[in-house]
Amino acid sequence: MSRRPREESSTGYYHVMQRGAGKQILFEDETDYQRYMDKLVECKNEIGFSLPAYCLMNNHVHLLIKTNQLRDLSKAMSRIGTSYAAYYNVRYDHVGNVFQGRFLSSPINDEEYLLECVKYIHNNPVKANFGRIDDYAWSSYNEYLGDGAVADTGEIMALFGSRTMFEEFHKKEGKIEFDECDVAASTCEDGLRIVRDYFNNEFESPMIVKMLGKKSRDIVIKEMKKQGLTNHQIELITGISRDLVRRI
Repeated sequence: MSRRPREESSTGYYHVMQRGAGKQILFEDETDYQRYMDKLVECKNEIGFSLPAYCLMNNHVHLLIKTNQLRDLSKAMSRIGTSYAAYYNVRYDHVGNVFQGRFLSSPINDEEYLLECVKYIHNNPVKANFGRIDDYAWSSYNEYLGDGAVADTGEIMALFGSRTMFEEFHKKEGKIEFDECDVAASTCEDGLRIVRDYFNNEFESPMIVKMLGKKSRDIVIKEMKKQGLTNHQIELITGISRDLVRRI
């Protein structure tokens, strides 16, 4: 079956979303986040698209990209995904897909949708209970307040008119529903801490669990359950299917 063609935006703006295969963790630490950001900036400079907003969560990514050429969007995401997957597989001795299928892209065709999208992207960490919106290091929110230079903030900030209006807008309830790509990211972080504490940081990444032999894998999963992790949490942390986790 052929893939459905991507819908082109009349404004050039696209909300791009991508998550880990099987909802697995993509970014274990700051080194991983920075690696993705470095490739994103490299592609931005080489291909020439604009990046008005972004937010990297631990198991998925939200980007607001502006480009006049739809093919450049696919080119950029392909380069970023291929590069990061190669890095991830080497660092964590991982085999298989890192990202889940094709990236998702939604065309943005009017100003209201554009501004709501910016707010939605920046509020992802708040939704996941990661803390205050201005405390999160891996989004473009603080760049609009003058801290950083990765995001192209000029056009969006001009629509708000002032920093105060920008901040107040982000405190309001969203008017538009967006396709959800997150999967209880804060729960993943809590689970990771429990696992790492229990195993005394023996495992650099909990994804290693699914590469253990069956006997060892089952012992580790049973210990995770004893520590209070749900089947869903264990699935998110290890990449092992929830059905298999349930049966162990």
